[in-house]
Amino acid sequence: MKKNYLDTVPKDDAWLLMRELQWSGQEKRKGLSPTEVQGLKHRLFHYEDDPQSEIEAYKNYFFNGDIETFIKESERIRFQDIIFYSPVQIFESMQFVISVAVTWLLEHPSNVKGSVAEYLSNTFNHILSPPDGLYLPDNITLKMFSYFFGSRYEKTREIQLTQDGTPFILNFTVDVEYLCLDLLSGIRHYVWGTKRKGNNTRYKYLIDYFLSIYPHLNPICFSRSVPVRSSFGIEDKITRGHYTHTRWLIASLHGIVTEFDLDDGYEPLESLIINDHEALEHLKTGMAKIQMPDEYYELEKFVLKHGEDCIYTSE
Repeated sequence: MKKNYLDTVPKDDAWLLMRELQWSGQEKRKGLSPTEVQGLKHRLFHYEDDPQSEIEAYKNYFFNGDIETFIKESERIRFQDIIFYSPVQIFESMQFVISVAVTWLLEHPSNVKGSVAEYLSNTFNHILSPPDGLYLPDNITLKMFSYFFGSRYEKTREIQLTQDGTPFILNFTVDVEYLCLDLLSGIRHYVWGTKRKGNNTRYKYLIDYFLSIYPHLNPICFSRSVPVRSSFGIEDKITRGHYTHTRWLIASLHGIVTEFDLDDGYEPLESLIINDHEALEHLKTGMAKIQMPDEYYELEKFVLKHGEDCIYTSE
């Protein structure tokens, strides 16, 4: 794969234009996220004295995916940048990218806070929510997710990586709180979301995994009192988002419109918009089969009681 890993990088005008807009940014208009308006260049390089050579190294890699040149020319390179800014389009090519990135990381341990294993596992946890909002192609994202996390939740995972072509085993603990929030948000936006929430189709194929991990979410996330702080508990891994998105999902499963439900013009919806009825039925059936903590079922009663006001109401 080393010789031809770049063969899948597109070179057509439409793709290059899309890449240029992602790099340079777009004119602010309704429906665009702040990251789309700002552009990757301006999110990575904030200061006037940022070296032009560094900017060019990142831009060239973002467009052509030449890892060897990127590693040689950039002095501020990060492991996650090699992964998430690569333009390769198939998983086999991405496996080579990951191998090169891991080799680079192990040769530059000063770039890591804590252990390399912790750093790698934290990076892999971002597969569904990459830094700067630049998503890898769905076919790569889903295969990477399956490779690192499997088809069903396991508390610890053992995966094989390579350094300079030599295999080694990485053991890591799955971050339930982080992964659950990603899945909660993504599945909710896919099944019921509007266009302004972007393309969340990949989450359609992650419903089964979500159903396997959701019962393991810390029961405090099903509290009927919304916390004042934005994050707390378990090294601040539990956030207010765990509370609000769980309530939002329960409300949506019961057809309740909340203050979170807005149209593409950010106006309140009168009724929920279902994007995928088959996925919704699969989610409903799955939720009925799994055994959630008792706190979840108490929260479900709470949501039904408070209806459209359930998101931020506390008892």
